[in-house]
This record gives sequence, structure tokens and C-alpha cells, in this order.
Amino acid sequence: MYTKIIGEKTKKRRKEKCMTQNQLANLAGVSQGTVSCLESGRLKSAPEADVLFRIAEALEVDFEYFFDTAASVSLKKHGNMLLDQDEIIERVPFYHDYKEFTECLTLKTDPQNHKYFARYLNIGFGINSMNDAMFPTLLCGDRVFVSKNTRVRTGRIGVFLLDDRIYIRQLEEIGTRYYLKAINPSFTEMIVKKDGGRPFKMFGEVLFFVRYASESPSYNVYKNYQKTFLSL
Repeated sequence: MYTKIIGEKTKKRRKEKCMTQNQLANLAGVSQGTVSCLESGRLKSAPEADVLFRIAEALEVDFEYFFDTAASVSLKKHGNMLLDQDEIIERVPFYHDYKEFTECLTLKTDPQNHKYFARYLNIGFGINSMNDAMFPTLLCGDRVFVSKNTRVRTGRIGVFLLDDRIYIRQLEEIGTRYYLKAINPSFTEMIVKKDGGRPFKMFGEVLFFVRYASESPSYNVYKNYQKTFLSL
């Protein structure tokens, strides 16, 4: 059911953008065959979250575009997510800020808010990004959703605990050290020895984020960045 909806909405938006399947595939970093199978409903399972997010970026739509109420198939509505079958839906914790995350972690309690997503997306939790360390990839105020798998691969952006503080950074693993890198040069790189005594924990990779311009204090800065640098 989800694969059919995603395929229909991908095709509809691609045609609105006057793009070929090959152009969409190149922009999203997937094969043309993947796009073709998705649009025709021939995929056996729905795309993984990171693939679907890249397609959304290429089509210039929010990730939630694929699941909104304009879907051509009528689905039940529950919370903030469209449902097909209750058993494939999970209640995902969503933390308002880093303080709430660490408090819930320490006290082993649930956050005040939750989101509802299809289980195949493999989402462990969501959290608001609280600074511009990963600007322009992520902005302060973006709603970041993180994988259940706590292992973060080198080169990926993840959520980490270091010295009792939460960070969203890009991980590099070289030899006996981890490097937590910020994209924004105003933020410093942090180095963690694997056999060191510093409290360090990985919580998972960032799968996708949702951005609402009206709620993001960094949005206008980001738009100016796009106009200034990305148009060169």
C-alpha cells in the first residue's frame, strides 16, 4: 500500500517539475531503474528512509509529502501519520530539546510528545535540532528523526552523548579515535579516544528531517546562503 502511494506521488511531482526519470535518479543518487520500478508499483518493498528523503529533496518537497492527505488512496488517520494497518505503525518518542532528551534518558521516562510512523522506516526517536552546527545541511529548529540502530557509520550525521551533553554531528572514525565534525566552521571539532575515559555514546544516524520555515530561526540565513553561494 505505501509503495503504491509513494510511487504515484513521486510520478505526479516529477511530471509537475518537468523531469525525466533519469534526471530524478541522478539528482537523488539512485538508479533510473529504481525510479521506474517505484513509479510503476513494481518495487517489492518501500524505499528506505534515506533513499526516500533524497527523492523528496530532488523533487523539492517535504518528506511528509508522500504520506499527506492528498494521497489518492483513502487511508485511516491516526495522530500525525496516515495508517494502513495498525500493526505496522510505531509510536516514536519526540524530544523538544536536548535538555528533555537527557532528562528522559537519566530518569528513564517518556517525553511529552510522540509521532507516528510506519515501522519499515526504522525510526528510534525524533528531536529538535538546537543549533546551527550542521548548517547548511541542518538548521536550528529542524525536526530530526534518528534510526533505531545506534551504530553511526563513518561519514554519517548522528546524535551523540559526550561529557553529558547532546550533539548532532558528522562522525569520522580514524584508527583509535572518533571525530565529531561540525559543518559550520563556527563550531569546533571534538575528538574522542575509543579507549578514553570520557562518557561517550551513539544514539543513531539521522535518517531525515522536517523543516518548517516559520519555526526555524535560521531559515532566512539559509535562504540567503542559497542565493549567494549555490547560484554561483
